[in-house]
Amino acid sequence: MLVASEARTWATLMTAVGNFLFHWSNLELQLRTATEGLSENGTTRSGGLRGPFETRLNVWANLARETPRTEFAGLIDEVCGQALNLKKARNLIVHGLKEGASGNSDDDTFIICAEGGYDNPTGETVRYSLAELKHLTQAIDACRRALVDLRYFNYRL
Repeated sequence: MLVASEARTWATLMTAVGNFLFHWSNLELQLRTATEGLSENGTTRSGGLRGPFETRLNVWANLARETPRTEFAGLIDEVCGQALNLKKARNLIVHGLKEGASGNSDDDTFIICAEGGYDNPTGETVRYSLAELKHLTQAIDACRRALVDLRYFNYRL
């Protein structure tokens, strides 16, 4: 049986996983919105916004590089790099969430994810503490904000 402080920490861990996923969904939605906003008549030259995340991110990046505000060219690459790194964590959590544990602090409360997910497990695992989940979620939100306006990119992994 969980004591009250452990129950709160377990609930906090579950909330953090949910926040991570919710913020990821917001990033995906903003990627579509931003790309449509940069393209002519809301359609992209590639015929739409389908395909893997990396492909859709590249479409946005190419359109963003064509805008007159070239002083942000370096930020575009930085946002893309961070978003692709975050996608790795997202895939681990979505496809390989295996277990979790609550502790007395953000560092000893964690989830464990299976590398390769359940379809192609490698036997290796990755551990994300509650503190790391919060950090990753803030980094996702920074990428989402950058898709709104590159000046809003203010949190890095």
